[in-house]
Amino acid sequence: MKKTTSKIISLLLTLATVIGLAGLMATSTSAAYENTWRNTGNQRTDILGVARTQVGYSTLPPKYNTWFGSIDGGYNYAWCATFVVWCARQAGIDSSIIRGSAGASPRASCLNVPFVSRGQHSPKPGDLAFFKWADLNSEYTWDHVGLVESVDPDGTVHTIEGNSSKKVQRCTYSKNGTNDYNKLSSIVDYGIPNYKTAKPYDVKISADKNILRTGESIAFNFSAKNATGHCLVLLKWNGSSYQRWNPSTAKYESNTFINRGLDTRYTLTPKTTGSYAIYLAACNGAEWADSDWIYFNVTNGITICAWFSVTPTGSKLHNGLIGYKHYLVYELLDSFSGKPVNSVFKDMNFSVELKVIKPGGSSTSTTKNRIDKGSLSATMNDSGSYSGMVNVKSNGKPLVSTEAAITIMPSGVGNINRDGKIDAGDVAMLKKHITGIESIPLFNRIYADLNGDGKIDITDLAILKQYVVA
Repeated sequence: MKKTTSKIISLLLTLATVIGLAGLMATSTSAAYENTWRNTGNQRTDILGVARTQVGYSTLPPKYNTWFGSIDGGYNYAWCATFVVWCARQAGIDSSIIRGSAGASPRASCLNVPFVSRGQHSPKPGDLAFFKWADLNSEYTWDHVGLVESVDPDGTVHTIEGNSSKKVQRCTYSKNGTNDYNKLSSIVDYGIPNYKTAKPYDVKISADKNILRTGESIAFNFSAKNATGHCLVLLKWNGSSYQRWNPSTAKYESNTFINRGLDTRYTLTPKTTGSYAIYLAACNGAEWADSDWIYFNVTNGITICAWFSVTPTGSKLHNGLIGYKHYLVYELLDSFSGKPVNSVFKDMNFSVELKVIKPGGSSTSTTKNRIDKGSLSATMNDSGSYSGMVNVKSNGKPLVSTEAAITIMPSGVGNINRDGKIDAGDVAMLKKHITGIESIPLFNRIYADLNGDGKIDITDLAILKQYVVA
């Protein structure tokens, strides 16, 4: 009795071990081919992402048939189509796009997808490839279906297929194939499901500066939602438009991208001066979305000049006459070329703050957006020192600043002939004095020293002419 009991216990333990191992093996096999893909919203990308997690699966009866349901009371039927349908559902693709079917056909009664013959379509990743190996003259007979994973430049098609040699595997079909299972002609039609695609969105890029000197670096931060990859596109102004620019070769190159991948920060050190633009191009497989362009300029320096004049574009005055409108004038120049910045750079988005401070402390101010030069007027009715301040910003960030000054002479200076007005008569009187034709009366000479240097000379004449012309 003990021996019998012992044998029974031993048999039960053996059976439990076998069942346990089988369960463990089943669990391991199942776990190894779980769908670990995270859907992006791009269905064309997602169906392939799911399929890639299944490559190598070979358990029979296949889980795709078990999931789909029995046919004629069993699950051991051809499963290339159920593999495609399972991948579709895992990717969030409903039956209105790829119908549930075990039949490897694009017809309405099967997968129900639009299809075109191989010679009339350039396949894309995510298309369905329909194969025919027998009865080639029949218009509506297909033997097999798979998913197009990629296409080479020479037309070679790479697929992921279920029930290919009784497993999920990658296959390749080329023009040089030697048999039905590797030659391109085995693919007779391509199915083109009406996939829904969510484009990348919130595609953004920013920079830590908008103007820099040669040798300096500029850092970009960027991000995009619903994107599986992105790249930066750098452009440079060529005198008439922005063109793609390769910072490595310092040349215009039409197909140039930088920083491909999933980084969120990139640092660039431009080698050449000029105006640049950059944007982020984000993708999620078949769809692209671009950020707004941002602009920056590389220069050897920006020089700002400011002075007071009696006209908006006149020459510099250190001393001025009372009662006249004067102008605080500014001009921005490229330090390297000496040219106005608007002829050298683009899209700097300058704002120029101008302020004239009067002897008593009151002021007049304005903001200009002209990129190269401008002015602020102020009538100076009091003698004394006036100062001007010019602050330049680019895209809201401080760039350069400077100051200017002018001394307004006491009342009467410039009215040399003492007739109560400053006009051509005063110019003629001063000119005769300087050339020795006729001297200015001694008591009138104080009104002829317009720059206050204690001398009456051609400099005073030049200043007086500016006021008369103004």
